[in-house]
Amino acid sequence: TCSYSTLEMNSTRMTNCSGSSFYGLISLIESQANLENCVFSDSLISQRGFFEMNDGAHMVLRNCTISKTDQESENTVIFNLFNATADVVNSIYWDNFSIPLTNDTSSLNVSFSDIQGGFQGEGNIDADPKFLAEDDFRLKSESPCIDTGTYQFGPDSDCDGNERPCGGTWDMGAFEYSGFSGPSKTFLQMPSHIYQPGDQFELSAVFWNNDEQTYDDLPFFVLLMIGDSFLFLPGFSDFDYYSVNLPHLNTEMNLLPAF
Repeated sequence: TCSYSTLEMNSTRMTNCSGSSFYGLISLIESQANLENCVFSDSLISQRGFFEMNDGAHMVLRNCTISKTDQESENTVIFNLFNATADVVNSIYWDNFSIPLTNDTSSLNVSFSDIQGGFQGEGNIDADPKFLAEDDFRLKSESPCIDTGTYQFGPDSDCDGNERPCGGTWDMGAFEYSGFSGPSKTFLQMPSHIYQPGDQFELSAVFWNNDEQTYDDLPFFVLLMIGDSFLFLPGFSDFDYYSVNLPHLNTEMNLLPAF
């Protein structure tokens, strides 16, 4: 509960929380709250709501994701507003067991957000956000939330600390799609050796994909410095690249055979 003060939350993840019969999960009384790049998921809320706001309180929810929130009683809403207002921008509200967004639509302003069931406001959509996995709220490449947010007051990084925007404009939700979702690693393998004229040389790479899904036709660039020249493999040209398919876990690829 925040009374007569200001609440700031940035890149915060609230999961597996439970509200009480007296307060919402986050309660404001004559207070201001700024929530940015936050994820709220897998929580159980009481009839007081997720965000309970009273007596002139105001909240700004920017680039946040709310998903898999359930209710322990009927007549529950996410934004429970009593003489209070809230602004939701660039956010995703999806798969929350049909819990209504608010008890007072006139006091909730929503724009450039993905709201299941729809909500009035500029730039809003009602479409499956295509989360990466059941409990991973990053976006797949086909997500309708990519490049559909607004630049106005958009944060310069996401919940993972990645730079925003990473495309035409800001994405909706807590995570910016960067062209490759999920953690991954790439290792170049070559002998630890100072090469002399006539020595044999070969080069391979090992890709590690932690995601459950397969990525197809990803561009992979290898730039070699030979003498005073920079050349791209595999064609030893001014510009070239490998097209790589990455299934789950590790893939080894021979870039240059021994020569």
